[in-house]
Amino acid sequence: MVVSFYPVVDSTRFTLQVLTWKGIDTISTKLRTNHDAQHEIQDRLFHDYLITGDNANVAQTYHIASC
Repeated sequence: MVVSFYPVVDSTRFTLQVLTWKGIDTISTKLRTNHDAQHEIQDRLFHDYLITGDNANVAQTYHIASC
C-alpha cells in the first residue's frame, strides 16, 4: 500500500489523500483538512510507515462534488 498526500489547487485548507496498491491502482481518495492530514501522517510514521517522497509541489485538482 502507498499513501500519498497532495496539496489541492486553489485551497489552503485541504489536502488530498490517495491510497494506491503498489503505487499503480488507486483504491481510494479522500479530501482532508490540513490539520487532519498532518495528524494522519504522524500516526502512520508512528506505525513504521516510510517516507518515500515529497508531494508538496505536486498540487492536484479536486472537485468537491466528487466526494
